[in-house]
Amino acid sequence: MTETSHEPVRSDLLIRAALQVLADDGGRLPRAKVLAHVKDRVELTPYEAAFAKDGDATRLGAFAWAINIPLIIGLLFTPVLVKRYGQMYRLNIWGYVVAVLGRLGVVAGGYMGSIPLMIASSAIASLGMSPLQGTLNALIAEASEYTFLRTGKHIDGMMFSCTTLGVKIGGGVGTALAGWLLAASGYVGNATTQSSSAIHMLYFMYLWIPAIANLIILAFLTRLDVEKANRALRTSADRVTA
Repeated sequence: MTETSHEPVRSDLLIRAALQVLADDGGRLPRAKVLAHVKDRVELTPYEAAFAKDGDATRLGAFAWAINIPLIIGLLFTPVLVKRYGQMYRLNIWGYVVAVLGRLGVVAGGYMGSIPLMIASSAIASLGMSPLQGTLNALIAEASEYTFLRTGKHIDGMMFSCTTLGVKIGGGVGTALAGWLLAASGYVGNATTQSSSAIHMLYFMYLWIPAIANLIILAFLTRLDVEKANRALRTSADRVTA
């Protein structure tokens, strides 16, 4: 699921409308102008309409670059930052503070119809999320170490397996949730014009859900100071054995 298209059914509707535009025109219409003609057949969200306004559909690629390049750069610098500050806890928290602010910038850009602001804010959000992406496995190992220090039992394999299972379940539920929300809003997959409630739901799904999700993750991260807990347990164990 990409940042520029959260719903396969929405993408299918736009693609079919674009193909019909090309068929009616005999394939002579420049590719960059197709979306501008699609808006005559499908009611576009403000996000999509911003592309149709100047006919520059190539900006969709800019969103992919704005998400992936900052993420890669952040991942490259994450080990250096962790080594410098000596912990993952604060780095991850401040990273997600930046991510939340970035996603709020995307929301603002969406309501303003400002593509440059949306692209820039997406890049900021992606950069902020990179520390957690880079330290996630290390955090899982720290959590497993916490269990060992408390109970003397190694559960590393179970921890990583549960994490993998959680990711798969989360992906499935997220995909299903998109369909449920669209259905609840009255979205009709093969309709040429969508209802106002469906448009508002698409708007909510693209702009607000990622911002809310990042805020929830930030709240969890503030409670995930497992490094500090492990240091305290190791100190206690050393005192006992001394």
